[in-house]
Amino acid sequence: MKKSFILKSGSILYNLKDIIIVQFFESRPGLYSIYAFSLKFATALNLIANAPIMNIFITKVNNLVSEKSERKKYFSLYKSVLSQTLTLYIIGFLATYFLLPYLLKLDMIDVDINNIAVVKRYFLLLSLFYLVVIMFFPIQHFLIAFRDFRAVLISHVSFILIFMVLYFFAKSPESILFNMIFAQIVLCIINLFFANKKLQNL
Repeated sequence: MKKSFILKSGSILYNLKDIIIVQFFESRPGLYSIYAFSLKFATALNLIANAPIMNIFITKVNNLVSEKSERKKYFSLYKSVLSQTLTLYIIGFLATYFLLPYLLKLDMIDVDINNIAVVKRYFLLLSLFYLVVIMFFPIQHFLIAFRDFRAVLISHVSFILIFMVLYFFAKSPESILFNMIFAQIVLCIINLFFANKKLQNL
């Protein structure tokens, strides 16, 4: 019960970023709808490239933990899932990025060149954020499978603290998204540190 509470608390803290970003864009007339379109495409890309493979990965890593497998099997599984997700993600990103002008015309009646350029810029930054997420999501799930929820909480707390501090220095929508990417990289480094310690003890 306690460990479940810790995990949920970390998830809530991490998801605060979405509320903060929405409020930021809503306070700037005309930008929220553009951001929403960019987010929709980036999120769809992440789900299509990542979710099916991750579902299989989660089952496999849970089996490795229950079987108390040796360390090299975890590394082998990680490399396998990473090669699959990155290949799909990069192909999907390139296709979506170049098709964005046509996709936007299906959603927006009045779309001009300036709006398309901004959507592509936001989409690029959001895609970079999700790229970091999918590269290191398996590492975070290693920690969850090992039931090291304290490490996950520490990484999520670090993420939101860094994001909030940088938020006060943000001068543009792009800087907000850059801040999110940077905070995510820090989160991943912390998870990598704790996961490596766990694997060394196998």
